[in-house]
Amino acid sequence: CGRPSVLVFGTARSQDNLTYNLANILKANKTLREDEQRGAASHIFDEHLQYLQYHCATLIDNDMPGMPQSCHKSERPLKSIKARLKGKEGRIRGNLMGKRVDFSGRTLITPDPNLAIDQVGVPRSIAQNLTIPEIVTPFNIEWLHESIRLNAARYIISDTGDRIDLRFHPKPSDLHLQCGYIVERHDG
Repeated sequence: CGRPSVLVFGTARSQDNLTYNLANILKANKTLREDEQRGAASHIFDEHLQYLQYHCATLIDNDMPGMPQSCHKSERPLKSIKARLKGKEGRIRGNLMGKRVDFSGRTLITPDPNLAIDQVGVPRSIAQNLTIPEIVTPFNIEWLHESIRLNAARYIISDTGDRIDLRFHPKPSDLHLQCGYIVERHDG
């Protein structure tokens, strides 16, 4: 179902709102099936069908205007799927957006007529902070060595995992690159 039950005050078990709503839907569906099997009157069948539709609707949105809220036994309204998703504390804004990640920056963007349609301009200060890890191969070793010489790289990570910060190395151009090393270079 929605979520597992939780212990309240160490003894009683309490179910999640979605579990309550899903249980109500199952009960209403079972009642409809029984009405159909025993040939209940059409007004009773229609009433139970509306009850099922009500619980399906309040599972999704329990704050619809003109419709009474589905509540716990304690008269507290049940939290619907929509209520879990929307708002600042909702699943999207509260849990998914705005997380810190590697290789990202935040800055203002402006149009530039010199850029192609599939390009994006990045301020120099951001571009110098972001790095791209590149594995040293026989095909790019000279180019990466030149990047180090021109201060376009920030770190060298050896095959043993040792990390050399080139900003604090006295003579980075004297460092010897080997295949398998990783050079964290600036983009561009």
